[in-house]
Amino acid sequence: MNDPTVTLRARLREATQPAHLRLEAGLRLLEEPLNEARVLRLLARFHGFHAAWEPALRGVIPAHLLKARLKLPLLERDLRILGAADDFLRGLPACLEAASFCRSEASAAGSLYVLEGSTLGGKVINRLLSGAPWYPARGLAYWDPYGADTGKRWKETLGYLESLPPGWSDEVIASACATFDLLHSWLLAQPRQPERPLPEPLLPECLVSESLMPELPTSGSLLQDGHR
Repeated sequence: MNDPTVTLRARLREATQPAHLRLEAGLRLLEEPLNEARVLRLLARFHGFHAAWEPALRGVIPAHLLKARLKLPLLERDLRILGAADDFLRGLPACLEAASFCRSEASAAGSLYVLEGSTLGGKVINRLLSGAPWYPARGLAYWDPYGADTGKRWKETLGYLESLPPGWSDEVIASACATFDLLHSWLLAQPRQPERPLPEPLLPECLVSESLMPELPTSGSLLQDGHR
């Protein structure tokens, strides 16, 4: 029986840690520098996830919470800034399996926990890449969708999770773990045939080291909250 004194956030953090570390090790973004082509490719894969996931969230997650957390338009804007044309965007594959996380509110909430946690690390990515000559002066919106409101939005997400019925907790946690697993397979997938060619970099490649930290000060990850 679950300990009623342990918060859902604490249970999520503990339960998702193995899948989180596996994804982090697979992406190797703590070890390898990022250039423009790699950032574009990664954002294109995130686009495929959000393209299937976000429409399925509508009517499942409360509208007032979801409205400010839709990031597909931001991804499309960022990809265009990096040189992607409309035909490239139309040809991007969608991660259809992501929609399966939205069959119930509990399941959708688990996946929301994972994707919203990534916004904390995104601020660090924007900061670390800001010195690259190809990087947009205002950064990329997907990495930092909320600006100064990042902490506020995360607290709202945690408040929503803690407001869910206790009987939903196991499903929320299972979905969060499954979301990490799907992101691992989707983001790291090697296509059997080449996908549509990526647009040519706007400027020569510039190697920039990246850290995936949920907290701004020092260390962490792209896809979790202070999930340590």
